[in-house]
Amino acid sequence: MTATESTEREVSLVRKTARLGHLIHRYYHADALERGKDGDPLRGQGRVLALLSAKPRTTQRELSYLLDMRQQSLSELLAKLEEKGHITRSKSPDDGRVVEIALTDAGAAAAPDLSALNERTDVLDCLDADERAQLENLVDKVTASIVAKLEEKGIDAHAPHHGPHHGPHEHGHHCMRHA
Repeated sequence: MTATESTEREVSLVRKTARLGHLIHRYYHADALERGKDGDPLRGQGRVLALLSAKPRTTQRELSYLLDMRQQSLSELLAKLEEKGHITRSKSPDDGRVVEIALTDAGAAAAPDLSALNERTDVLDCLDADERAQLENLVDKVTASIVAKLEEKGIDAHAPHHGPHHGPHEHGHHCMRHA
């Protein structure tokens, strides 16, 4: 195999891996909708509701941090959820600049079931036990490699991701937010 063929094969594998992740998200979303829940617990409104079902009262700032979302993007999702009657937003009585978010009964009923997600393995039912173990080992190996490469660049792989630029800045700080 030539160097060019090897590179093309690696690029193809990266694309296939990204597509697999995308398809898993789509599958969970379709499954949640089929069960009458409000979307994929890993994305969008479903993700917000899933987190709020675990913590029914919080602030918009904390929710933004926990979901690793920019305030503006979160505000758009919260407006849609508020329109549906799934959440309420109000100013904090202690600090008018703080927006408090509360999950309503309707929101709790619509929230994706995270315990069901954790028990789900049907996306892997095409693999036998040995193949699952092999896949898990390979995913762990690639994940550890990417974490090490990010750390070499001075990026905390476990910190929230907020936009395209996450390297050290001229002052040695890491970018946490881009507005």
